[in-house]
Amino acid sequence: MEDLNPDLMQLKVPPHSDEAEEAVIGGLLIDNLAWEQVDEILTADDFYRQEYQMIFAAIETLAIQFKPFDYVTVIDVLTNVKNAYWGLVDAIAELEANKQSLQLAYDLVEINEAQVNVGTLAPIEVLQAKSQAASREVSVTSAEQAVLNAEDRLKQLLNFAEDDPIWAAAIVPTDQPSEKQPTLSLQDAIATALENREELKQLQQAIQIQEYALNVAANQLKPELYMVGNLSLSGDDTTYSDALGELSGFDNVGVTVGASFSYDLGNRAAKSSYHQTKLALDQKKLSVRNMEKAIFVDVRVKLRNVETAYNLIGATRIARQLSEEQLDAEQKKFNEGLSTNFQVLSYQDELTQARTSESQAITAYNQALAELDEAIGMTLHRHNIAIEE
Repeated sequence: MEDLNPDLMQLKVPPHSDEAEEAVIGGLLIDNLAWEQVDEILTADDFYRQEYQMIFAAIETLAIQFKPFDYVTVIDVLTNVKNAYWGLVDAIAELEANKQSLQLAYDLVEINEAQVNVGTLAPIEVLQAKSQAASREVSVTSAEQAVLNAEDRLKQLLNFAEDDPIWAAAIVPTDQPSEKQPTLSLQDAIATALENREELKQLQQAIQIQEYALNVAANQLKPELYMVGNLSLSGDDTTYSDALGELSGFDNVGVTVGASFSYDLGNRAAKSSYHQTKLALDQKKLSVRNMEKAIFVDVRVKLRNVETAYNLIGATRIARQLSEEQLDAEQKKFNEGLSTNFQVLSYQDELTQARTSESQAITAYNQALAELDEAIGMTLHRHNIAIEE
């Protein structure tokens, strides 16, 4: 098939503006009161880019619950949505693994029945294979229920209305989980977090405001000295015009200079205000130091989780590949009459568990990546949102 003309493909893209969509999201994050202006006008579906749809849905969820939707709260909701999404991907993968396991059991039943028909296998062996197939049918049913539960969890986080047709539809994930090796060093991760964590920025801004307040309080401790000056010109003559003429000649100049000095003995009110303001400043500085330490530990843990989850992908993949080879070898032995149903079914169960473990490792890795993005303050950046207040 020939490649489609890129110019023709562009015609299929609906008109949209990334800048306008980003401006709406940014305006809402900066000013929560702006929600009243778009509440009945916009929905998440009005946004072209999927990441903006997700962010708007997160804002809508918080607004309906009468919760503030700033950087921190929206990032928290987005991380939960990401984790729920990868949880759905994992549930679908586990369902597929159970279906493959069930098909293997069905295949074994057919092989057993064929061998019974030619007299090379006892009929009791067929019952064992059928019993295992029935057990795996139960596992498939449970896995299907887990997929539906994962879908509902994601729909709930995306805040779909109760009468929305999406509740009757299946969610088909389109984004593939990442298996790319992490390259971010601990030092860079901590530096990025200290630069981008919004709650730390807010505390630092509060310190600047408190420092200004302390300067004002310090000025109240000092004596007050006011200097007053006055310059006057006057004209004195028999006519109005002649009097004005004397002004231009500076014939009568009056200068008055004065000073006012005051000092509150004891100045207890100002001293008390100063000490309270300084104490508040010291407390805010302590809060910043404590938060920096908490961020340091948080990033270390989240980055370690990412590295561990990535290593588990490789380990579980090797285990799955070995399980496939073991089952294939055992199946060949069984076909030659050198193995039993029990052995084959056991290796099938081991393969199913290995496939499930690999899927869980991939899911855990992507969830760890989402939580690391939150820890280093890069969640919005990953969705191409950069907002300057």
